[in-house]
Amino acid sequence: MAQVVSGGMYTIFYITAVKKDLKDLSTEARQFLDQHFAALSENPFQGEFLHGEFRGYFSYHFPHKGTDYRIIYRIVKEELVVLVIMIGSRKNLYSRLKKRVR
Repeated sequence: MAQVVSGGMYTIFYITAVKKDLKDLSTEARQFLDQHFAALSENPFQGEFLHGEFRGYFSYHFPHKGTDYRIIYRIVKEELVVLVIMIGSRKNLYSRLKKRVR
C-alpha cells in the first residue's frame, strides 16, 4: 500500500494495483488527481455510495477533457483512512472492479 495524501482529516492510501491504473491515465488526468485526493481527504463521504455487489464502496466522480473518471474506495472510519481500490474512466470500470475485489 502507498500513502497518497495526508493533511486532511483522512489519510489516503491506495492498493498496489492502483499503480497500473495511474499509468493508464493521461499525464494531465494524473495531475488533476491531487486536488481530488485532497477533497476526499477532507470529506470522503462526498462520493456516491455503491450498492449491490459493491456495497461498502464509494465512487467519487470527476470529469476531465470530456471523459468521466471514477475513484473507487472504501472508508475505514476507525483509522481515518480512505483506501483507494481503483481509478479509471467509467468505461468497463465496474467489470474490472468486479475482478479486482474478488
